[in-house]
Amino acid sequence: MAFGSNHSYTARRLVLYAILWCISVVVLALSASRIHYTRNSFHFYERIVAEILVASVLTIIWVPIAMFLLMAVRAAGAVSGANRNPSRHPHWPHEQFGGWILWLMWLVGAAIITNEFPTKLSRGFGTHGHLLTALVALTWVAFAILTIIGVLAWMHHASTRGPGSGSTMGRGGNMTNASGGHNAPIMTGTV
Repeated sequence: MAFGSNHSYTARRLVLYAILWCISVVVLALSASRIHYTRNSFHFYERIVAEILVASVLTIIWVPIAMFLLMAVRAAGAVSGANRNPSRHPHWPHEQFGGWILWLMWLVGAAIITNEFPTKLSRGFGTHGHLLTALVALTWVAFAILTIIGVLAWMHHASTRGPGSGSTMGRGGNMTNASGGHNAPIMTGTV
């Protein structure tokens, strides 16, 4: 691991954010093409395709912001002293809040488009059948990448909360305080 244990989560998340951005651009193009086709040919559009288009646009906007927040943490870690833990940053909740909103949007979009357009039925319709198949597949891929990013973010957050942070459990069920001493034991069972 080139950057240490905490920075390896950051590096992996940065790579996954870059992949997610690329997939969102492709999904934007596919969903725009589908909306253009249905509006010109049938004078309507599928609302779920419009929702996926919105999710991809919001992802395209949000990913650079999330990457900037992660890079700010890495830069702070490079110039900070030994006493400061750069991975405990105030941007983590903001990154997660945006990520979970997008995660929910991609989940809803992927589930509904899979239900409305089963890929077995759309194989025989030529180019637009393949477009729908690709759209269904890429919405699930985007959802999966956001899930992995969320898991890595929580793993990163958990790895930064080591002994001395005031919130970890010590040996024997005792809580440790910030100086490493033990507080009163935690009572388990009934009295």
